[in-house]
Amino acid sequence: MVQSILSELRLTPPEALEALVDTAPFLMHSSDAEGRFLRMSGRWLDRLGYRLEDVVGRNSHGFLTPDSAARARRVKPRLIAEGAINDVELTFLSRLGAPVQVNLSGVAVFDEDGALLRTIAICFDTSRYASYREEVEARRTAERGQAAKSHLLAQISHEV
Repeated sequence: MVQSILSELRLTPPEALEALVDTAPFLMHSSDAEGRFLRMSGRWLDRLGYRLEDVVGRNSHGFLTPDSAARARRVKPRLIAEGAINDVELTFLSRLGAPVQVNLSGVAVFDEDGALLRTIAICFDTSRYASYREEVEARRTAERGQAAKSHLLAQISHEV
C-alpha cells in the first residue's frame, strides 16, 4: 500500500506534492538530489521537535544517528537504481537528542532526462515498538535468570 501511494506521488505535480508533504498526517519528507531536506510534514516536525527553518536546506544525514546515516548512504544507490526502497530501519535524533526509530519507505523522482530531482519518504515511527521489544527481552532475561536460580537452589537443597 505504501509503495503504491509513493508511486503515485512520483506523478504528482511539484506544487501539489509540496502541499501534500506539508499537510500529511504522518512523518513524511522530501529531499533534493544531494540529500538536503526540501519539505516535511507538520507531523514530522512535531515528532522530532524541530521548526521548518531548522531543517529545510540541511542534509538529512545530519538528523540521523551515525549508524543510520551510514545505512542511508548505503541504500541511496539502490533507491536511484530501482526507483524505490522499502522498510529501511533508521534512527533520527530529535531536537533534544532523543532517538526516534522509524521504518522508512521512499521513491525517487527523476526528470525527463533521468536525472534525480528529489526523493520522497514516508516514515513509520517504530520507537514505541522498539521499547516494547526491549522490555519483553528484559523480562525474558530476568525470567531465565530466576529459573536458573531456582534450579540451582533446588539442586543445593537436594544435596543437603
